[in-house]
Amino acid sequence: MSCENCNQELLNGIYYCDTTDYRVIDNMKDKNLIFIFKTHNLPSDDIEITDHIIIQYCNEQNCKYINYQ
Repeated sequence: MSCENCNQELLNGIYYCDTTDYRVIDNMKDKNLIFIFKTHNLPSDDIEITDHIIIQYCNEQNCKYINYQ
């Protein structure tokens, strides 16, 4: 599948709610940061912290397109 913004091939990743932001990471084991999508002000004990879903994303030249599957 291709990015709707820049037509590059989409990559597989995880959309993850961290303590300070929503981010795209490579996988749940390593949690290597791909990019930060946006920051938030959720309390650190909020039920949403650590929530995650499998996505496809584009990071070509800072595109930051996310396809929620």
